[in-house]
Amino acid sequence: MSYFDVANSPLLYVLVAGGILYIIGLSAVFLIKAWYRLSVVGSVSYELMAADMVADGMGYGSVGEMAAQADYSVFGAVMFVMSICILAGILVNLFAVEKIQKGMKNLKTKRGDWGSIVNACFFLGIVAAFVPLMFVSGTVYALTFLISAGVAALCAWCINRFHLSWMRSFVMSISLIVSMAASVLLEQIL
Repeated sequence: MSYFDVANSPLLYVLVAGGILYIIGLSAVFLIKAWYRLSVVGSVSYELMAADMVADGMGYGSVGEMAAQADYSVFGAVMFVMSICILAGILVNLFAVEKIQKGMKNLKTKRGDWGSIVNACFFLGIVAAFVPLMFVSGTVYALTFLISAGVAALCAWCINRFHLSWMRSFVMSISLIVSMAASVLLEQIL
């Protein structure tokens, strides 16, 4: 069995179609409720990071080198990591997000500013983990990150300057969409 036999098999097409339908349904739900999908499930940065981890774990220097080998077992590992493992965040949210939110609210109520500090530290931890990756991954990654940060800052300025409080819920979505479009354009230019 070759790589292309696995990659082009009818079973894989059915499984991928099922996954796509699931993501479309999930996207519709989160479009109405929260925009979570744009930042996590299906996010190119997470998916590429997962593929890169698989490449490293299997001894390849890069995702491109791994793809050039056309090994179906590697393809299976990438599919597993990129699809099954992302479900952990969704499952944690299903069962624990209410407890986490209540805990954060209680912390803010009982400890005042410490609740805000804990929340800020959590956010800074995420930023500290991902920002260096953006800058060492290449010019397009770094510029995309800077554009995203600039768009978020511009949105914050517009919210404060023009009193657009409704916009607060959409800052992340606007930043993601603009930076994704910018990354496509930058990829073509650079």
